[in-house]
Amino acid sequence: MILGVWFSLMNQSLLPEFSMGQKNKLSGFGVRVAAFAIDFAVVYFALMFVRMVVVRQGLYFPFELTFVILFVVYNIAAVLLFARTIGKAFCGLRVCRKSDDEKKVGVVGIVVREAVGKLLTLMTLGLGFAIPMMFTRSKRALHDYVGGVKVVRSERRSKRVLFGECIGVGLCAYAVYAAVIPPLNLFMDGGLLREAGRDYLPPYASRELGDVVDVQQMTDEEKGRLDEWFKGNVKEPEDYAVEMAKTHDLLLVGEAHDRYEELAYFNRILPRLYEEADVRVVGMECMRAADNGLLTQIVTADEFDEKLALYTARKTSCWKAWGYKGYWDVMKTVWEINQKRDEGERPMRLVGVFPDIDLSNMPLVLDNGDVDGDFERVPMYEKLRVGRFALDLPMIFQLEVGYAHNIEEETIKKNEKGVLLVGAAHASLRHKQRQKMGDGAIRMGYLLHALYGDRVGHILLHSSGASNQAIVEMFESYYEMNEGKPFAISLAGSSFGKLTDSTAEYYSFGLQSNACLDDIATGYVMLNSEDEVERCEWLEGFVSDEMYGEYKPYFEVVCKKKLDNADKVNAAFRARQMK
Repeated sequence: MILGVWFSLMNQSLLPEFSMGQKNKLSGFGVRVAAFAIDFAVVYFALMFVRMVVVRQGLYFPFELTFVILFVVYNIAAVLLFARTIGKAFCGLRVCRKSDDEKKVGVVGIVVREAVGKLLTLMTLGLGFAIPMMFTRSKRALHDYVGGVKVVRSERRSKRVLFGECIGVGLCAYAVYAAVIPPLNLFMDGGLLREAGRDYLPPYASRELGDVVDVQQMTDEEKGRLDEWFKGNVKEPEDYAVEMAKTHDLLLVGEAHDRYEELAYFNRILPRLYEEADVRVVGMECMRAADNGLLTQIVTADEFDEKLALYTARKTSCWKAWGYKGYWDVMKTVWEINQKRDEGERPMRLVGVFPDIDLSNMPLVLDNGDVDGDFERVPMYEKLRVGRFALDLPMIFQLEVGYAHNIEEETIKKNEKGVLLVGAAHASLRHKQRQKMGDGAIRMGYLLHALYGDRVGHILLHSSGASNQAIVEMFESYYEMNEGKPFAISLAGSSFGKLTDSTAEYYSFGLQSNACLDDIATGYVMLNSEDEVERCEWLEGFVSDEMYGEYKPYFEVVCKKKLDNADKVNAAFRARQMK
């Protein structure tokens, strides 16, 4: 069908505006862009169809590389045979020799123009096209000069040409809309959060160093007082979560990723948070906000659809390597809560907070690919993903604002209580994380607390993050004091809240020596010691054949080995979890 349209459009009899002796004029910038947009769309959507068929068979399809090759071949063949591409035909344009409107370009000239000249234009980030087209009388782009050609249009403008120009302009408008509007909307919607975070003065900015206690320099007397306080104030972790949810509109649970006990704890507390603390929204960092409609469908259905849940886990996962079962068990936990609720009670909602971006391109574009094992290097053609990665960059730079805005929209702004499971690095309330340069990174928790104050709380789950940290070892000793049982303590206003550790990388105290635990979280929960940590089970069949076909090089970078099919990817991830 595409070939039929192509040959029909290229037939000289259908282009009377280019009859012999007819006066022509040089084409302008706008119409050239419109024609390019049509050609781009023709090749892109044709290739997308082929890709859809191929990846469903579990075969990898290098889309960018194939697109570049096909686009160059398509342009060369079309101009050699008909002096125009489909886009140029729609817009009434024709490629000819720079000195003669009636003569077609030779093979060498057009090959050089398409294969070399357009590469040079691309290397100038499009300036080699825009500047000469807009500001010179010759109206020839850089690749036109390289190929010794010009692009002309007839003085006549038929209805078909006007229609083609409208199509091209519409495609350009859509492309700009898709690339610009989402990050612009987030920039506008997150303005209050961003402003609050910028203006907020964290407590340690005016705190005296003597007001905090470094765990590495505690005296025996200070340690004794801390022991007594612990014995009199230690709490059961599930009870403490309910207590915190009752007194905060939004409760952040800061975790170290893919730990079995932490995820089991989160699933256990959800029914009690619903029944005893009126929590009606469960937020998940690992799920995309764009798929909240699908998540609602699952957790409010009359029956739990296992196949739809697995499909959703694959689709909504922020990293396509996030197949840890405990996170996706939350879907069934929330569904069970809704099945048991009293008639007339509002259902519990499950929402994602991750922006609509694909982070799987990042390691392929930025990483050199030198890894251990039998996988040595990311193929250079995968760097062509830089286009997709560049489109996501405006959202990546606003990632923390995106997290904060998405959970804010679903909870506080709807006057509903919520709990959010998120990486601890994102959840620090009053503390900018350490950076090598600058005054620290502003994270999601910091933005939310700056705007909403103590309406936002944070339970920090115990994790070492790095070895030989005195503050981690201290909590390990209290775990032993508690006879190896899980415990929770309050940090806000307590003796533990004033503790700091000048060498602790995980808690990022290196930049601000007078910062303390109270700046990071409201409470602290220790479920097990670091020696007892178990990795979360890998969700059976999480990586499908279609996912393998689309993300093969990404999976190989993550797993550091060559992988021939989806089964081997799942096996590799299971093996990593067992280590």
